[in-house]
This record gives sequence, C-alpha cells and structure tokens, in this order.
Amino acid sequence: FREDLYYRLNVVPITLPDLKDRQEDIPLLANHFMQKFAQESNPAIHEISKEAMAILLSYPWPGNVRELENVIERAVTLGRGPAIQPSDLPAHLAGGAGPVEKALVQEATLEDLERDYIRAVLRRTKGHQIRAATILGIDRRTLYRKIRRYNIRPTQE
Repeated sequence: FREDLYYRLNVVPITLPDLKDRQEDIPLLANHFMQKFAQESNPAIHEISKEAMAILLSYPWPGNVRELENVIERAVTLGRGPAIQPSDLPAHLAGGAGPVEKALVQEATLEDLERDYIRAVLRRTKGHQIRAATILGIDRRTLYRKIRRYNIRPTQE
C-alpha cells in the first residue's frame, strides 16, 4: 500500500464498532439484505420470522456485516416459505456445528459440499442455470462444467 495514498485517505478516519456491539442494527441490516436478495433470487420471501431474528440477534458475528449479508443471502436462496425460518439459517448460528465441523464429522469432501450446494441452488431456481450461476457467483460456463462433472440433472433438481 502506498504511504502517500494512505495519508491522503486518512484525513478523517471513520471507526465503526463491531456488529456484535451494534445489536440494534442487526434487524435493519438483515431486513435490507433480505429485500435485496429476495428481489434478485426468491421473491416469495417477504420477512424474517421472530425465531430466526432471535438467532441472528444472539450470534456474535465475528465476520461483521459481510457475514450477516452472506447468511441472509443463503437463507433467501434456500428458503422455501414467505419468511426466513431458523431452519434456513446455518446451524452454527444457533450453537450447532458449523459447516466445516459438520463436514468433518460426516467426512464429506469439498466436492460433496459443492455438489449439494449447486443442487440446492438449481432447485431454488427451478433449473434455471443462468440465474443459478448468478446466485453461485460463477460464470455460466463454469456452472455447466460442474453440472457435467457431478452428473447433475438440472431439470430434475
């Protein structure tokens, strides 16, 4: 990082406290992200249930706002009802095993996790591969290659 650029940008430093220290912001941010991702990938989702919000409020958020955003994106993408439910949230938020720990216990490989996630997103998009690629954050051709590699039938997912 260039030192002169640092001093040019550091005229008025802005310090934001961690998300765990700003609990009152969690519902506002979670609802904002929910609306954003619902519009992009799952318009059936309209709200966050009280139970799911309680879990979000009790979690310490070591990844701050970016982690909250990722959790809400996942919940909206995989959610099945009009509201995000606790079952739509990662297990580690409620004190259960996190995705890495769960994979280690089940001895799942990275490929297994990737295949399962691609299948879930394809189910959510009803087999629409371009939308699925957008949600997954990968190029459409990359998704096609992974579908062939894992022998996934998008129309049946």
